[in-house]
Amino acid sequence: MLWECAEYLECECMEMYHTIDGIRVHRGIMRKEQFLRLRHENEGVGLHELWLGLLEIYSSRDLSYNSDLLPALSGLAKLWQSRGAGKYLAGFWEEYILESMMWNVHDLSPSQIQRSIEYRAPSWSPFSLEEQYGRENRRTHLSFGFPTNYERLAERCAAVLDAGSTPMGADPTGQVASGFLRLKGHVIRKNVSSKRIELRGEYLFIDFDFDINFGGGIDLTFLLIGYNTLGGLIALVLQHLKQSGVYERVGIASCSRRKQSQMFVSQFFAVEEETVVII
Repeated sequence: MLWECAEYLECECMEMYHTIDGIRVHRGIMRKEQFLRLRHENEGVGLHELWLGLLEIYSSRDLSYNSDLLPALSGLAKLWQSRGAGKYLAGFWEEYILESMMWNVHDLSPSQIQRSIEYRAPSWSPFSLEEQYGRENRRTHLSFGFPTNYERLAERCAAVLDAGSTPMGADPTGQVASGFLRLKGHVIRKNVSSKRIELRGEYLFIDFDFDINFGGGIDLTFLLIGYNTLGGLIALVLQHLKQSGVYERVGIASCSRRKQSQMFVSQFFAVEEETVVII
């Protein structure tokens, strides 16, 4: 077992220790150097990118109860807020919310993932998912990450009109009772029967958040949110709920390069922009 604070780390084995003078970062362990970096990462994007890196490390940790996932981040969220990160929304920051939508789950297939049985976060947050249980009722590992290479969102095509989350208690950085995003952008709708869509020899690949039963085909809504660094399009994959104009996220779709995206981009821009609410 490890004990750790911002100044010291020690193991009960008495063979591992780390003091304030040794600020080298241990893989997967929050160390003082990462807090020191916050002094220099307060220019908006740098601060938010640092947060996504922290979420990747945090998501690979084991907690006894899934309900603790957001409350356990509360102290760090308050630290980021004190550095100017802005409005906090169920694990993300409003100013960087579209870039944060690029998450996907690591090391598990969609068939091993489900929407959390007890509400924990809106569908656009990875904290809304949980691993399915095996035969021995043991937890599998659900960790998620964000692209840092050419696949990351480099140019926005959608606008955030409004966003919010309702805390379950007095702490706005703790558990949430609900949350929403109101986005405006170009939308196309398609009946889908596989994890890719073909249009005149070009393919749009869908990375589903969890297992989808296609049956004879399912109706999905694609909201163009922008382009990656190579010009490939990126779209949120949404499923319409019973409420008019309200959707939930079920995945993310992308083309790797601008050339492969052209046919789909022309379809998006052939229609007027719409406003959608994602919960």
